[in-house]
Amino acid sequence: MFAVWPRYEEGLQKDKDKQHKNSHDKGCLIKSARLIEKVSGCLKNGRKTKTRTGLTNMPGVVIIRIVKLLSGNDRAALSYTCTQFWTARKKNMRLLAKKEMYKIPYLWQMSLQMPDHWFCVYCIRLHRFTEGDTPLNPSKTRSCPHRHVRSFCTCGIDELCPYYTLWDRHVQLALKWTRMGIHNDRIKSLVQPFSIELNIEDARVKASVEAYVSPLIVKGRFMLHRRWTYYPGPELNRENERVQQPYWNMRICPHQEYSESSYFAFKEEKQSIHYHYHQRTASITSLSSGGDGGGGQTLLRREGAAICKAVHDGLASPWDYIFTACPLCRTDFCVYVLKGRHAKNWDPNDGITAIVIMAWLDMGGECAPIHPEWASQVMHNNLSRIARFRNNSPGSVFNAFLKAGITELKPEIIKKAIITYKQLMKDTTFLTQQDEKDLRWAVIAPLLYLD
Repeated sequence: MFAVWPRYEEGLQKDKDKQHKNSHDKGCLIKSARLIEKVSGCLKNGRKTKTRTGLTNMPGVVIIRIVKLLSGNDRAALSYTCTQFWTARKKNMRLLAKKEMYKIPYLWQMSLQMPDHWFCVYCIRLHRFTEGDTPLNPSKTRSCPHRHVRSFCTCGIDELCPYYTLWDRHVQLALKWTRMGIHNDRIKSLVQPFSIELNIEDARVKASVEAYVSPLIVKGRFMLHRRWTYYPGPELNRENERVQQPYWNMRICPHQEYSESSYFAFKEEKQSIHYHYHQRTASITSLSSGGDGGGGQTLLRREGAAICKAVHDGLASPWDYIFTACPLCRTDFCVYVLKGRHAKNWDPNDGITAIVIMAWLDMGGECAPIHPEWASQVMHNNLSRIARFRNNSPGSVFNAFLKAGITELKPEIIKKAIITYKQLMKDTTFLTQQDEKDLRWAVIAPLLYLD
């Protein structure tokens, strides 16, 4: 009996300590509640607060179900209006943060409602706009690990990149500000035309080039007109055929890059195809039917084949505009070769006086970055697996510039361009039907929002 008594006293002491702790915690909670009431009272006296809506008084489960029925733009906007909406939005975000393909549409929708932020396709993050960031003076975002990666082929020539570089953030912000109707001064700085004349010195030749770039926003789409005029040096005007061909390096779009090696590879492959065609081999029957058996369609879809073919046709018929388009993106361009001093009495042995290349690009509208139309213009490996866009409407970008009243060509040349593009629309070696995967990406890309 006496041995049990100390244990009994020990139990009583524990109960007293527990009651004291509960009373102390209760007192702390009361003090905290009073302090919160005082702070909230001071805030209410300082500014007027709006009454809470019925939606915010609902349970969190009901709020989440209502948010699921809204569109992506509405959900992104609501996530910043209330803590409950932000919690519901963030809860779904955790489930989809593992996959980048589901994270991209979420951040993209967020950027559409944030005027001072842009979405980075490379690091998949939102970055704040830097004041004074223009294509003429691009400022690198230090928080982006891919800030040195070139996004678009706006310059075409590496020597022009230090003077003018159009990044994907410039296109995003210009389209967003135009839709919102804000920052007109910034929009003008982003779409300001640019022209420059440079001397390009190479180990083999000295040449000069005149470049002109003019961005334009037409019906919610960012378009670009570019013109290059090359004046070859004396080394290029020799009688040797290999030296007589232009060997400058340039890129019109991510798929059409011109160089001396690509040009001669195109000529050799073209001669080989015609040789087998005259030999009536079975593998070349697709040259006239437009199949994939190694004929014209495969040749045109080769990297840089369209620009090489245009230059080849331009050299064969100087003083004639050669209109064509890229089969893998919305880019129309033409090649104009000046050979000799006079237009009519030119000598085939004379060298090349100048080469003029004009390109009209459609960079797309405010579509998701994983949309094939946008991904086809961005040069990055992250989007290479979905950049399966097929240009089944050659000449549409050129016609858009004509409707906007922006052209530098004569009426007879414009008429020829329209006829050429109509013929190109019927050319089976150029046009192909979109695969089911392409159509699926085009439909699913705008719908990849949070559920």
